[in-house]
Amino acid sequence: MDKIDARLEARLSSMEAKLSEEGGQGGRDSASLREARGLIGAALSEVQANYRSELAELRSEQHESLRQLEELALSSHQNVLRVEKVERAALAQERCLRRLEETVEAMAGPPMDRDSPSWFGQLEGALLSLDHRCSEQQTATEVQLARLQVECDGLRRRAEVIGGLRDDVLQAVQEKIAAQLHGRLSSRLKLCGLVSCCTS
Repeated sequence: MDKIDARLEARLSSMEAKLSEEGGQGGRDSASLREARGLIGAALSEVQANYRSELAELRSEQHESLRQLEELALSSHQNVLRVEKVERAALAQERCLRRLEETVEAMAGPPMDRDSPSWFGQLEGALLSLDHRCSEQQTATEVQLARLQVECDGLRRRAEVIGGLRDDVLQAVQEKIAAQLHGRLSSRLKLCGLVSCCTS
C-alpha cells in the first residue's frame, strides 16, 4: 500500500511540474491536481485504516485459534496418558485372570484323595467369584478405552477444523482488503485520468 501511495504521489508531482512549465491554464489544473491529491490521500488513509482494523481483528482471531489449539493439544496429551494407564490396568487384569484360570484348571484335576477337604468348596466358590469380578472389570476397561478413543478422534477433528477456519479467515480478509483498495482507488484515479487528458 505504501508503494501505491508513493507511485500516485510521484505521478501527481510530475503532472504539477508539467502544468507549471506550460503556464496559462495551469492555475486551474494545479487546483484540480491539488484537489485530486487530497481525494486520493483521503481514500488511501481510509483504506489504510480499514486494513489496520482488519489486520488487528485477524491477529486476534489467530491468537484465539492458537489458544484453542494449545488447549486441544493439552487435552489430547491428557487423554493419551489416561489411555496408557487404562491399558496397563487391562494388561494387569488379563494376567491375573490367566493365573486364576490356571489355578482353577489345576484344582479341577483328579484329586489325590477321594474326599475333598472341607474348605475346598469355599475356595472354589471364592475363585469363581474373583474370576467373575475380573471379567466385569475387563469389560468396563474395554468400554472406557473405546470411549477415550472416540474422544481423541473428536479432538483431532476439532483441531483440523480450527486450522481450516484460520486459513479461510485469512484469505477472506485479504480478498476484502484488496477489493476495497481496488474500488476506492479506481474511483479516485478516474479524476487523475481526466486531469491527465486535459494536460496532454
